Amino acid sequence: MEYSEGTKRCHFKQCLFLPMYYKGDLNNGKRQGHGVMRYYADYGDGEEHFLGYYEGNWNNDVRQGHGIYFNQSGETLKDGLWDDDDFISGFIKEFYDHDKPLYFGHYENSNYHGEGILFHSNGSIAYNGMFSNGKKHGVGVEYNQHSMEIRRGIWTNDSFVDGITTLYYNDNLVFYQGSVNEKDVPHGRGTKFSPNGVKKYDGLFHNGRETGFGTTFDSNGEKIFEGNFHSGSRYGPGTEFKNGKKTFEGEFHNNIKHGYGISFNNLEKEISRGNWAYGRLQDGTFTDYHSTGVISYHGGKKNDQFDGNGTSYSDEGLIEYTGEYKKGKRHGTGTLFRQGILQYIGDFVGDKIHGDGVLFYETSVPCYEGKFVKND
Repeated sequence: MEYSEGTKRCHFKQCLFLPMYYKGDLNNGKRQGHGVMRYYADYGDGEEHFLGYYEGNWNNDVRQGHGIYFNQSGETLKDGLWDDDDFISGFIKEFYDHDKPLYFGHYENSNYHGEGILFHSNGSIAYNGMFSNGKKHGVGVEYNQHSMEIRRGIWTNDSFVDGITTLYYNDNLVFYQGSVNEKDVPHGRGTKFSPNGVKKYDGLFHNGRETGFGTTFDSNGEKIFEGNFHSGSRYGPGTEFKNGKKTFEGEFHNNIKHGYGISFNNLEKEISRGNWAYGRLQDGTFTDYHSTGVISYHGGKKNDQFDGNGTSYSDEGLIEYTGEYKKGKRHGTGTLFRQGILQYIGDFVGDKIHGDGVLFYETSVPCYEGKFVKND
């Protein structure tokens, strides 16, 4: 066994004295070939402290070629190629001064290079992925000090360029997952969550605001709207839902039904079709139903009232009236039926028979033709 000594910088601290023990190949008194070197340090307390050992190739008394450096517990810290006593490429484990991990992974040209793991000072993983020349470069995942994922995707020269970013509420609950801009504001495709973890919105963002196609959800995660957004508001074509059923399909403006649209009942049967303004149907066709699901009315509607031509039906689905309406009442020319049998054809005013008309027997034979005044 050869013994040599000298003063060097130890793994983490300035050693006052460093004896080194070597067992292996020698040439002219110098380490040459394969050998094992044990490293010790004296920190001024008069005792030798074992630091670790190297096993591998030597040339002209320095580490050269492939070799492995182990700590005092036998854990591999450096495994790869050495040049002129310096580790230049391979696998490396580096630590903070307080023996917490700093970096585990591949190493090349004295830099982190290839796949590796970077740690926070508290020991939690900060980044797991690819490196190039000491910088995050390629596919990788970044974490905060609470081991919660922040970014997953592609990195270039330490900058995150594409992938999924996770933003959190102050209590570390997920607020958003998706694409962000350079200010870490939602931008592009993403999902926003409520504090209880339920999805609130899934779709496109622009500078932090819902803009483009997206879907919103209620507090139970049920879909309530799907369509176009602008600056956080429903704007353009979209579909409303309630309890999983479609209730409206059409145009919106600033979160309000505005433009052409179709509304549906809880059975997803059409109940109105036409032009809406500020949340109310202005004109168009409307279909209403009895509780049994039988149509009760089909026809024109304006300002939420029957208006224009329409037809009303009994619970059994028999025609009761077909003709003109105005402001929700029979008004104009129409035809009245009783139990599906023709009863009257003529004029109506304010829901009453009034004006010229023809009254019929139950056999549909005319019994009177002339003037009527308020049902008389």
